[in-house]
Amino acid sequence: MTAEQEILSAYGENPNAIYSINEIARRIGKAYPNVHKTVRTLVDKGILKRHEVGRSHLCSVNLDDNRAVLLLALNHTSKYESLTEDIKQQVAKLKARPHDIILYHETRDELIIVNQEPATDSITPQQLHRRLLEDETLYSHHTLIAGYENFYSLITTPEITRRYHPLL
Repeated sequence: MTAEQEILSAYGENPNAIYSINEIARRIGKAYPNVHKTVRTLVDKGILKRHEVGRSHLCSVNLDDNRAVLLLALNHTSKYESLTEDIKQQVAKLKARPHDIILYHETRDELIIVNQEPATDSITPQQLHRRLLEDETLYSHHTLIAGYENFYSLITTPEITRRYHPLL
């Protein structure tokens, strides 16, 4: 895992979170100087946003940046690799289309398939949006298996951002 991926992994449970550089270093178990240097690079690239509050530098993921979404997606890919073979076999049996979102709800041991034309075993993006607003565990305890771009565009809606952003 690259240093950039490690830093983005700090935002795995809440991509809308805002952390100080000290908090990021603590969350990923790395030394502050190394994290600070990598954060500065990520800010320069537009992957992270930095806000100065007094002497603190607070950082958040720029979910409008495709590279940020791809780094978050890579972190989910590594999470997928740790899932049991049984779950991987269930995922392999799904006839997913390119624009489907597939989530694994870790606390409920449930696969969630999201597409525009729902079948009997899937839900619509609007239904997932409603579930994300109602069920905090789905937002924080999931593994994203497919549909990264669609999922991140869904969770950046104002309602979900207000619900899970630590400062709003």
